[in-house]
Amino acid sequence: MYKIALFGSSGKVVDLYNAIQKEKNCYVSAVIDPTGKNLKPSYFLPGTYKRNVSDLKYEDDIFAIVNVDDSPELIEELKSAGLEKIKVISGASASFLYETEVSEATRRESYKKIVEDFKVIASNFSMLFDREKLLNEILRNLCTRTDAHRASIMLYDKKERVLKVSMAYGIDPVLWDFIRIPIGEGIAGKVVENKEPMLITGKPDDKIFKKLRKREDIKSAICVPLIKNDDVVGVINLANLDKIDGFTKEDLEFAKEMAGVVTEIISASKSFYEFKEDAIRYEIINYVSQVIAENISLYDRLMKIVNYLKESLNVYSMIGIHGDDGSFETYATNFSMWDQPEIFGEDTIEKMVFQTKKDLTFVDLENKGFRGYISIPLIYNEKCIGVISMVNFGEPLPERVDFYKELGKQISKLIVLSYKNESMAEINRRNDIIDSAIKNISNLKDLVSIGNLVLDVLNREFEALIGVFRIFDEDRNSYIVKDVKGIENVIKKDFFQIDKEIAKKALKEKIPFFVRNTRKDKDYSGLYPSIQNFLVYPFSLDGKQLMVFSFYNCESRKYSKSPNVYDINFINKLFEKGYDKIKEIYKSSQIFSEIYIDSLTGLPNFQYFEKRVFEEVMRAKRNKERLIVLVAEFQPYDLYLKTYGKKKADEVIKRIGQKMRESIRSYEVVARLNLNKFGVILVEADEKALEVIFRLKKILSMENWDPKGLIKEGISIKYGYARFPEDGEEYDELIVKANHIRG
Repeated sequence: MYKIALFGSSGKVVDLYNAIQKEKNCYVSAVIDPTGKNLKPSYFLPGTYKRNVSDLKYEDDIFAIVNVDDSPELIEELKSAGLEKIKVISGASASFLYETEVSEATRRESYKKIVEDFKVIASNFSMLFDREKLLNEILRNLCTRTDAHRASIMLYDKKERVLKVSMAYGIDPVLWDFIRIPIGEGIAGKVVENKEPMLITGKPDDKIFKKLRKREDIKSAICVPLIKNDDVVGVINLANLDKIDGFTKEDLEFAKEMAGVVTEIISASKSFYEFKEDAIRYEIINYVSQVIAENISLYDRLMKIVNYLKESLNVYSMIGIHGDDGSFETYATNFSMWDQPEIFGEDTIEKMVFQTKKDLTFVDLENKGFRGYISIPLIYNEKCIGVISMVNFGEPLPERVDFYKELGKQISKLIVLSYKNESMAEINRRNDIIDSAIKNISNLKDLVSIGNLVLDVLNREFEALIGVFRIFDEDRNSYIVKDVKGIENVIKKDFFQIDKEIAKKALKEKIPFFVRNTRKDKDYSGLYPSIQNFLVYPFSLDGKQLMVFSFYNCESRKYSKSPNVYDINFINKLFEKGYDKIKEIYKSSQIFSEIYIDSLTGLPNFQYFEKRVFEEVMRAKRNKERLIVLVAEFQPYDLYLKTYGKKKADEVIKRIGQKMRESIRSYEVVARLNLNKFGVILVEADEKALEVIFRLKKILSMENWDPKGLIKEGISIKYGYARFPEDGEEYDELIVKANHIRG
């Protein structure tokens, strides 16, 4: 924002003050009233009204002062105050620049002064006024001064070698983009070719006039070249539609004088919108630069960018990156129109832009602001590695189409410049995730724990709405669910049946696969919209398929990441790097199972129980903690076995072990000691811990162990226990005491 001051005492000061305060590129910071008669401080913002020019010394960075009443004393007062460097604008110039009322007589009488002021503005105040507004005023006043009906400023496009309309007065703006005049053709084309102004006046049958005049409605014309450093940058055109002698030599001279001003303005100034757009563009590019440098996933960074574009410009956008080998893929968008799995599909604009490496623009030509669709390729080493698209189908946005095209290209450059490092950074980021996962796997002791950890890592990395981990259960001969992430997001009861069928296919084919858009997949279209996309991965060890992982995104997530080959490669690398460690843990767990696991119940056996009691006693001694060893015995086992047979007896033993395991804290041990005995180790236990006996009795008493009523003595589970240190401080003492069944 540029600060300017007003100097004067007439009512025009208030009008001009109010008009300027509506501007967006400058504001009035001081009003100097030399007489103090007509104006009041209340007319202006507090602190604005002043009496002396010298007061401007206390105002920082005054860019210009408007001599509202064109007082001859102002220049001297500025010199006396040591402020002669402040530029002075005449009141007449400021009045029509800011559209306050000026009489036609004043306009005509002040043209010489106005031209002089325009020259000052063009050379010194290029950023103070809106260029489009300034040029429009010049054309309007040229028409007023010369009685022209139409006026235009055309700029020379060197690439196309044609003149194009930049500003026009009396011509419908819709037509501007369609007017193209080749060099050497028509009045304007000849003027550019010869670098000489031309006055066309005379009878309609005048040969020169007829040759040059293209339109029958033009009776007379003036065309003046805009020359900068001996190069023609454009022309000014004036047309009279009524008179064949509508222009004079005086009019031509005036047009030539204004042409010099226009040339300076065009070469040295930018419109307010361009400055506004530059500021917005700089702010956005600065933000994008910071986001690109952040240490988060590429997807998250791109999402921050598209959301920022919506927040700052109210434009929807999409950024898609498609790696050289098709495996490195990332899509970010905040608009459902872009169906992520299909962004680079066969019939999309993005696919066309990606293949041709050329941007495409579809816009509403009737609006100067942006309303339409822009898609720009991301080019790296002459290869297209992605696309950025922006869309607005609502009301036209204030910024011009070129602004969005340029902004898109600048953002694409930032992304492309970082692409090489980006792909490496993304690879390194995922490698770090893998290394961390392998390190954590090394601390685990069984396949279930490994699967749980892998599910957690992958679910977070893929940002899946639901993740499922299944493991092969030999007893059931099926893959059972061991862990689920995001179970609260499952909205249909048959979800696990769906997951089971998908997992079956991956296990049958022994390869991972993904579906990026169930809606368009013939085999899985029935899952849409409950499931939009999914990835399933089976894991094998020495040819034996042990685990399967599934990741889903559902309708409740509006913009979801779609799985791709890059994700499959990531899982491959994770298991390849951790294969030996997983195999070692699996074998150890198998050996452990053979030595320490009871095959019937799946609980630890007596050897493990004995080992753990010894370890827990040693730990309790070190930490001065209490410990309880509990033994439970199913009676009468031998009679039950004889009455119901081994199969039924085994079922009862398994059921008792299951109920006991469910009733005891997960970090405490429940073991099968022999045919009908179970052991429990209660750590950090007090006397209240013995209440577990009553809890177990209550739970187990609810079961009908003798459905036929064949055991006359009745079925019961007896208990014995030993407390450390009260009942003994050594392993042997505690085991003997605990085996003394009390009932």
